[in-house]
Amino acid sequence: MLPAGSGIPHDPVLSAYEVGNAIPARIGHKVYYGHWAETMCYSEKSETVSRFFSGMEDEERRAFLTENAIRYVFHGPGERGLGSYDLASVPYLHLCFQDGEVAIYKVVQP
Repeated sequence: MLPAGSGIPHDPVLSAYEVGNAIPARIGHKVYYGHWAETMCYSEKSETVSRFFSGMEDEERRAFLTENAIRYVFHGPGERGLGSYDLASVPYLHLCFQDGEVAIYKVVQP
């Protein structure tokens, strides 16, 4: 999860379902996509998350993060299973934590 003291609980996190389902209970951060009964427009968000990590155009990806006020992107095995998008390749995502197969990126705006 996010390192202790990172961000504030109001800072939304983007991740695949498994991690998004656990984040609110574990560390109190909001998530874009999590528990099926607590996520509005669950099916639509499921598709959007899959596109984010795979085929979404970069300009659309950046706009999506801004429009949804997403501050962190969790990138672990579940997210890599959705697509091969290289989060480290864009200037608006800054690696702020890495441990094994898990990386957390902070969304930075120019």
